[in-house]
Order: sequence, then C-alpha cells, then structure tokens
Amino acid sequence: MANEVQYIDEVWSHKNPILPSDPYQRAQARFWADFIDKKLYDAQRKVWATKGEEQEAGKKDFIEILKTLESELGDKPYFGGDDFGYVDIALIGFYTWFPAYEKFANFSIESEVPKLIAWVKKCLQRESVAKSLPDPEKVTEFVSELRKKFVPEAQARFWADFVDKKFTDAQFKIWGKKGEEQEAGKKEFIEAVKILEAELGDKPYFGGDSFGYVDISLITFSSWFQAYEKFGNFSIESESPKLIAWAKRCMEKESVSKSLPDSEKIVAYAAEYRKNNL
Repeated sequence: MANEVQYIDEVWSHKNPILPSDPYQRAQARFWADFIDKKLYDAQRKVWATKGEEQEAGKKDFIEILKTLESELGDKPYFGGDDFGYVDIALIGFYTWFPAYEKFANFSIESEVPKLIAWVKKCLQRESVAKSLPDPEKVTEFVSELRKKFVPEAQARFWADFVDKKFTDAQFKIWGKKGEEQEAGKKEFIEAVKILEAELGDKPYFGGDSFGYVDISLITFSSWFQAYEKFGNFSIESESPKLIAWAKRCMEKESVSKSLPDSEKIVAYAAEYRKNNL
C-alpha cells in the first residue's frame, strides 16, 4: 500500500501532494507508512485467522502497534498535522476490518485506543475516504468465511509444530539417556502427551472425523512407544489412555499400519544404541 501511494504522490504531486514537501517530514511519513505495512499486517492476520494462544499473541501485538500509532498521532487531527496525508491513507484501509477483529478476537479497539478511533471518525467525514472503503459488515462476513478455511489450517500447523518441537528432544532422552536426564525427558514427554490428549478430546482424529495433518505428524512416534516404555519404565496408556486409543484407531488404517516400522525392531535398535553409548 505505501509504495502505491508514494507512486501516486510522485506522479501527481503537482496537483494534490500526499507527502509533505519538507524532507524530514517526508522521511517520517515514509517511516510510519512502512511501520504500518510491516507490523500491522502480520499481527492483524493472527487476530482474525487463528485462535487460542496464537490469536492472543497476535491480539497483544496488534494492540501494542495501535498504541504506538496513537502515541504518534497525539493530539493532531491527522498524522501529518492539519492535512489528511500519506500515513492516514496507509492506515485508514485497515479500519474496515476493525469490527471483524473485535468480533473474532473478543475485544474493543476503542477502549484500547480511543484517540485512534476518534481519528478514524474524522477521516470518515471526508467523502473521498468514506466512499472508497468497503462496508465493514461485508468485510466481517468475508472474514467469517475465511476463518472456516484458515483457522483449522493454522491450528493443524500449530499442533504439528508442537509435536516436532516437544517430542523430538524429549523422546530421545527417554531411550537414549539415563539417570536425571532421562527422568527429565520422561516428564517432558508425558506433559506433551497429556496436552495432545486434551487437544484430541473425544474426537476420533485430531482434525475431527478425518485422519489428517496432525495425525500424520504424531502417529510416526507410536512405533517408538514400546521403546519409551521399556527403557523409561512407565506406561503411556496409563498416562494418556485416549491417546493410545487414538493410536490403535490410526493403526486400523492399512495405509498407516503398512507405512510404520516394526516396534520390536525399534526396541532392538534402541537397546543396541544404549549398549554402545551409555
């Protein structure tokens, strides 16, 4: 957005300049427009396209960015002073998404940044602005449809990443270490398993009724469960019975059972590793 506006200003600046003529003020305007493009875009997407911890983190970032912008606005009618200009154009386009952010993230933008909302209302009094922006209600409807696609995908990516990060280190400590390090790994592994079991809930698979992305990420570890239990001296089923029921359900799928290595061979491999390295 900022680049397009800058181009318009450079081509038609003799008619109605958007950027200030003063070099310092021009540099400041470009800085804040770039700040909006880079900071606000990523944060606002997390507000409407995710949920849970990721959404809360996005909402926190989004509010902090708005407060920074409100501080820059100060008591001026517009960001550039008395005239509607470059930074105002860069930011006002986000306004039509505000009701969607508030609806899907359950917060009030006005209560967080009242001066910024007063600035929005001032901008909307300009016919050129009001007529060029889409209807916020239609944007909210559009976002509602997008969430049906993006939220499940974002959640799946989050949990698959959780499996990769939490399981890889913890599970190796169980079968590849001993003593305090092994106990620490076992504790981390059980905590991760219980978190995953809570996310699974009563669903047949992590994505619902269909075997999907998160199931694929996690089921590969099930071949190692027997080794974890043998060398870590604990029962995964007693810790997370629903997760083991899920694993058995996955193994009923021929495409899964035929693609996984034999658990006994993995136990033998782990035993040989421990013999040679511990």
